[in-house]
Order: sequence, then structure tokens, then C-alpha cells
Amino acid sequence: MSDVKKSPKRKVITVKQQRVANLIKKGGYKTKGEVIAKAGYPKSMLKDPSKVFNSAGVQMALAKLGVTPESIMGTLKEAQNANVVVVHKGKATESEVPDHRLRSKVAVDMAEITGMKKLHIRQETVNVNVDMEDVGDLFG
Repeated sequence: MSDVKKSPKRKVITVKQQRVANLIKKGGYKTKGEVIAKAGYPKSMLKDPSKVFNSAGVQMALAKLGVTPESIMGTLKEAQNANVVVVHKGKATESEVPDHRLRSKVAVDMAEITGMKKLHIRQETVNVNVDMEDVGDLFG
């Protein structure tokens, strides 16, 4: 037996992974599929684009660009306090009125990022047949 130790695998960022990170930072895409297609991934990857997005290479490339879960959440937290911006004669002024549309979108985005969006509350309608005499007895 040899006492030679294997060196740990180096984590390398591929060209396509770097493209994905750059496109994410740039923004303007509606779906993950659009991003990975634009980055040059084959159509077969469109079935599960999360594999690309969650890969170590993409995450490292994003971190190098300053896009981390912490930075995203920080931006979203700031947006939670957004107010309506009024533009008059070319001058933008922040009002005291909360921007509920933006705040609502931020809440949905934060829930999705944290995994809370996957929590579903089951609602059901239950029909109950009650004899009116029993109701009268309940209320005196």
C-alpha cells in the first residue's frame, strides 16, 4: 500500500457556468431556462435548469461577482420598505406612500428564495347538515 494522498478535487468554473453567472447578474431574463440556453447549454438541460443554477461552479462564479444569498436578501430587505417614486417634470421624488406592489413582489421573492413558498395551506369546504331544533337548543 502506498501512503500517497490524493489531492482534493479543484473546483473549476467552466466557461458556461461563468456565462450563467454573468447573465444572472445582468438580469432581464424571465426564466432559468432562458439563461442557460443563452449561456450555451444543450436543450436537454432545460428540463432541470436548477442543476446548472445550483452547481458549485455557478455558485462560485456568482460569489466572485458579489451575488450571494446574503446580498440578494439584503437587497430584498431594503425593497420591503420601498415607497412610491413620483416623477414630475423629469425630477424623481420618493413619496411617503408605501409601494405595495413592489413590497408584495419582494415578499413573494423572499418566500421563494427561503423555500417558504413551497408551504401550502390546505383549505377545504365542509358542508354540515344541522337539524334546526338542535340549533335552537344551543342558543337557548
